[in-house]
Amino acid sequence: MKRRTKWALCALMVAATATAGVTKGGKLYIKGSGVNMWDKADASGKKTALKNGEEVTWNGPSEKDKSMHEIEFKKKKGYIQMANLTPNKPADEVASDGKTTSAAAFASSGAATKAMTEAGLKYAEGEGANAQEVAAGLIHLEGSSEDQKKNVADHAKKAGL
Repeated sequence: MKRRTKWALCALMVAATATAGVTKGGKLYIKGSGVNMWDKADASGKKTALKNGEEVTWNGPSEKDKSMHEIEFKKKKGYIQMANLTPNKPADEVASDGKTTSAAAFASSGAATKAMTEAGLKYAEGEGANAQEVAAGLIHLEGSSEDQKKNVADHAKKAGL
């Protein structure tokens, strides 16, 4: 089998997987972050940002470019790369209390938790370290990590690793 034919078959298999069992007018979901829906099939024109897990209506591949598929989102038609579509809604994250939450909310909660540390609270009250102290600490840490890299390399050499 020629290489070009193999690639064509692989592309068809991926296309079939992304839209498995879905007919035109059926529902698919966005997979991935930073996904855009474009006005035109050549990924140009006005773009609309889509989020992971959002439901769209699938209207089939573009006549001009089979890797771009026509979708409808909130009564607006556009085109998206086939690789960003999935027939299964992406799974939600499970929080420590056992409740499910979206991946975006889960990631955001981690950022909020870090801000609630003792250092974060002191900083918010104006009692935290100033920029010069923070910079000096970072320089010290970078120097320490370089020293540790050298120590590890020396140890590995002595141990015959």
